[in-house]
Amino acid sequence: MIHKISIAGILAIIAYIVYTSLYKGFIIWPFLLLMAVLAAVYYVTTSLVTSGMVRKALGCESPSFILRAGFIEKNGTDLTNGIFAISGGRIMMFARKGDLGGCKVIFEADISDVESYSIGKVDDYHTGLILELKKKKESCRFTSKKFPECEAALREALGWAAEDEKENS
Repeated sequence: MIHKISIAGILAIIAYIVYTSLYKGFIIWPFLLLMAVLAAVYYVTTSLVTSGMVRKALGCESPSFILRAGFIEKNGTDLTNGIFAISGGRIMMFARKGDLGGCKVIFEADISDVESYSIGKVDDYHTGLILELKKKKESCRFTSKKFPECEAALREALGWAAEDEKENS
């Protein structure tokens, strides 16, 4: 509900700015600041997931691997922002639950289901991680420019030895 109110406020401010600039010949600059604040409120209430939320949802102090990322849905057109985490033999993607906080699992798989992974281009616009799963015979795509930097930590969280790097990448 809060994000809907912020969208309505942003649209009203845009309409007022257009009206005052066209018919009055000036812009009331504090309204631009208010619009920026409402845009920040919209982002926080729809997309922001913190590592603290993930730790609380997992019930553990420190997951094996945690990284802010996006999840590309199966149709390839929807991108959901959140946090990619590996903990307790499970790979999970968390997204924001609601306006007032909390997170929910939008993707979950066992580490043993991962046949291979690759890091690179996941679609036309993003770089990230592609996981090939054994049981589901599908690939799952996660976007983040930090996956290449964190590959060693990812391999360790998956429980794969460093010498297997070339055959699994």
